[in-house]
Amino acid sequence: MNMENNDIEDFIKGDILSSLPPSFQQQIISLIKKKDDDLNEYKERYEFLVKSLNEGILLEGIEGNFTFVNPRAAEILKYTELELLGKQKDIIIPSEELNKFERDSVKHHEGISSSFQCNLLTKDGNRVPVFLTTVSLISTPERSNSIVYIFTDITERKKAEEALHRSEERYRMLVELSPDAILLLDLNANIVVLNQQTVMLYSYETENELIGKSVYDLIIPNDHQYALKNMKKTIELGAINETEYTMIRKDGSKFSAEISTSVIKDELSHPLGFFLVARDVTERKKTQEERESLAEKRREFMDKTAHELRTPITIIKGYTEFLMKQEEDERKIYFLDVIMKNLHRLEDLSSDVSDIYKIERGKLEVNLEKMEIIEFLTSFIEPYIRLYQGQIRWINLNVKEKIIINGDPKRLKNVLGNVLENAINNSQSKTRNISIELSVSDIEVQIIVTDNGAGIEPDNLEKIFDKFVSYPTEYNITGTGNGLYISSEIISLHNGSIYAYSEGRDTGTTLTINLPKLQD
Repeated sequence: MNMENNDIEDFIKGDILSSLPPSFQQQIISLIKKKDDDLNEYKERYEFLVKSLNEGILLEGIEGNFTFVNPRAAEILKYTELELLGKQKDIIIPSEELNKFERDSVKHHEGISSSFQCNLLTKDGNRVPVFLTTVSLISTPERSNSIVYIFTDITERKKAEEALHRSEERYRMLVELSPDAILLLDLNANIVVLNQQTVMLYSYETENELIGKSVYDLIIPNDHQYALKNMKKTIELGAINETEYTMIRKDGSKFSAEISTSVIKDELSHPLGFFLVARDVTERKKTQEERESLAEKRREFMDKTAHELRTPITIIKGYTEFLMKQEEDERKIYFLDVIMKNLHRLEDLSSDVSDIYKIERGKLEVNLEKMEIIEFLTSFIEPYIRLYQGQIRWINLNVKEKIIINGDPKRLKNVLGNVLENAINNSQSKTRNISIELSVSDIEVQIIVTDNGAGIEPDNLEKIFDKFVSYPTEYNITGTGNGLYISSEIISLHNGSIYAYSEGRDTGTTLTINLPKLQD
């Protein structure tokens, strides 16, 4: 009951109410007004809710005209609410959708609701995809009814579905064109989906021969435990890449494959199965083995050549030294001295090649013994100090006690000689300033060699310990570039480390050698 103020006044003047006591009349009037206010409040809430919905709502009256249009319906169809009120639904139904609506109309007469996807016509003649629900509202005993149309604009969803479909097509094409075998497995490692390359790689004839087959049937029995362990690890980590297995084809032949596996999960991160990519690496392994074989032959050749060179070098050195002792002609002595220096270079080169061969085969050895580092350094450095007077300084920092290390004296002389020669060659003779400093802690000794020479760009500091690396400077330094590479390997065999520091060109270089101190 929804009464206006005039209606309430007429009701008060009526015979029934006027016959009641005044106090009782007032109570009844108050109740009627409260009910009326409540109904108005519910009506306002309902209208607000309908108008604020994201769904379009159209109410078709008994005569087939729209009697209600909410703002969202008008917005989707690009009309105003007034333009749609009183119109029939034909103006918003495309011709290709008429059959759907006719079938739906039959359901309405039976009082059945229905939902379906369709296109609706907008005012400008375009089609908008919607998800439509129709509800029949029976209004009289004779089954005359009104119909409520509730629809949602699914334009963005349709675009997303089309994009997803295109994406799926692209991925399907990529999978089919992939040179690798691609498989989807369930959690029991049974094959669920595969591409054509999988059929070809394992020498089967059809995909159906592999569907439902365990992936372990494609791996040799000796690798089964390893594969099972990696499957469990894949679930823990999410993915394992480039694991090598020996695979078996339908005809029993074997080949090497590199397998990458990842877990497929649902929206709650529960594992559903595995995505597996298998790549035949037989040819790659063969090529790699051939390269390694060639590299090994090259190393063996270089090592044998280095050994073979030592005998003639030794003989030539002996005769050259003999001639230098006998000769008095300064011009001839100069030439013999040049020969001797180049023989020393050949000797060093031969030794470097031999050491590199041993390093690459893991056969470089050191003969460790207890040695007192201060005495060793002093005896080694003093000839350099005498030769380069005032240009090389030995800084002992007043370490008085004996410092014992485990070292190979011969190998450490090679390292120190290499480091000092680099410092000398990297400095100009007129301004050369080189310091050798010893620093001792509780656990190690540091030998620090600093020069004021050419310096090294910071980006190249680590590279100087690689093979065949040298950086030409204006000082015309020559060499094979292997000295620091061999030195770093020798120091590693002493359980020590070596590193370089420089701020750049023409700022000098500091090389630091760390060796473990022998504990008392």
